[in-house]
Amino acid sequence: MSTSATGTTRANNTREQILDLALKLWARNGVGNTSMRTLADACGLNVAALYHYFDSKAALLDAVIDERQYGSLLAHTDAPSAQDPKTQIAEMIAMLFEGAADEGRIWRLLVSESCRDNSDAQSVGVSLVEALDATVRRWLDDLDIATKTSRVSAAALIVEQLLGLLMQDLLEPRTITVESARARGLELAECLIA
Repeated sequence: MSTSATGTTRANNTREQILDLALKLWARNGVGNTSMRTLADACGLNVAALYHYFDSKAALLDAVIDERQYGSLLAHTDAPSAQDPKTQIAEMIAMLFEGAADEGRIWRLLVSESCRDNSDAQSVGVSLVEALDATVRRWLDDLDIATKTSRVSAAALIVEQLLGLLMQDLLEPRTITVESARARGLELAECLIA
């Protein structure tokens, strides 16, 4: 391996380490309560080295979220298959909940920082909700599900159901399971499908 390849690998590993530790510290302490010096110390770096990778906390927060590539993942995820439209809606909610629950630290970070009026977190949160909404609308179109309301409104209700489940799970950890999310999805489907 050449020196430049080794240097690139080391830089990539350092960047990944910074992103992982930033998420861990921020989820536990909040962005405002975690200085760049604290993060640099946790990474075994000096502050100047940390700023070499990320020129601000805002840039670091963006990178923590972007690293997970939610928008891209959602855009390339196929609609769940099921026999009937009500089950399809329930599977949408269950599938999205399962994926989001696996990323609990990200949701905790986005919610807590948005409550602190962190505009960067709010912006990222809005983008994530927009990506969820676009995915659900695409799925409703792909599956050609006839709803009592417009597909735009149906998609919004499905996303709002998901967000409600995620909030409940954040407030009461481990009370919502994929199965209970699916059951709530079936209840919503009863309201949406003629």
